[in-house]
Amino acid sequence: MRTRPLQRYAAALVGLIALTGCGSADLYPGDAAVVGERSVSMSEADRFAEAYCEINRPSLEQNDARLSMARIRALALSLQVAGIQAEEYAEEFDIEVGPEYARAVNDLEDRVREQDLPDDERDAVLEVLTTNTYVGAVFNQIGQRELGSEADPQELDTAGGEVFSAWAAEQDVELDPRFGTVDQELAYTAPDESLSAPVSDLARLGADGADPTEADTEYADALPASQSCG
Repeated sequence: MRTRPLQRYAAALVGLIALTGCGSADLYPGDAAVVGERSVSMSEADRFAEAYCEINRPSLEQNDARLSMARIRALALSLQVAGIQAEEYAEEFDIEVGPEYARAVNDLEDRVREQDLPDDERDAVLEVLTTNTYVGAVFNQIGQRELGSEADPQELDTAGGEVFSAWAAEQDVELDPRFGTVDQELAYTAPDESLSAPVSDLARLGADGADPTEADTEYADALPASQSCG
């Protein structure tokens, strides 16, 4: 499958939400995450992670880099959780993402439609890209409330991300422990805590516009092909 890198499709995010599984939400069998009253099923998380990998595979291959699917799944789930929480934040604080977001989504749909993909893969790729774009749009709107609409876009994203992250840290989230964790520094720790490494640029979803040049390549190379991305 040939797609453009994620950062070339969607607005860059300041960062992902720390994925640590805090709060008092109830996690049931088959759930990858529970965010407040909403849940992400294991099948939804796996589908999202596979699309996340495929979107970023060209950039990884270009840099001869690979990520373990364990890391991909944790990072992808973090984006899913961020998407749900962004919707909740927008509802609670009356955030409207506006026409720019709608135009960005239309552009994404047009670009993905150009790809020769089965319908289910196309839908999954769009879900990842639009989730990324929506969270970025919410960050921007929060930033405008903090700094005013005339501020630099990067400053808006940074300020919005900080406010959002502080709010999100207080919300009820439970995660299946098999996904590992992503901490406040965006470092990934595997479920058995035997592996801890800095997250690559890929994990930051293009926050600085750079292609991913660092990854857990050595570790991923030791895995079967089905358990690595790149």
